[in-house]
Amino acid sequence: GECSTPWSARRACHASSAPRLSTAKPTSSHRHHNVLAALASDDFLAAVDADIAEACSLGITGVPFYLFGHTHGVSGAQTPDTFTAL
Repeated sequence: GECSTPWSARRACHASSAPRLSTAKPTSSHRHHNVLAALASDDFLAAVDADIAEACSLGITGVPFYLFGHTHGVSGAQTPDTFTAL
């Protein structure tokens, strides 16, 4: 199923010459560069795989999904009343 294969194995593309994160003063251009570098690297794959595994173990199959303290879950677009009732 969808949850059986980690994101790292499903990722469609990987840039082997990914730009590295910049430590310069953040500007729109630097933020854009850092986002591209993060997406192209493997630096966050373990965290993404862990998040996907947790979502699968909780039965989460779509977005948006809101989890409150691992005790209440709300799936899909909801009215504010749904959230205040929790």
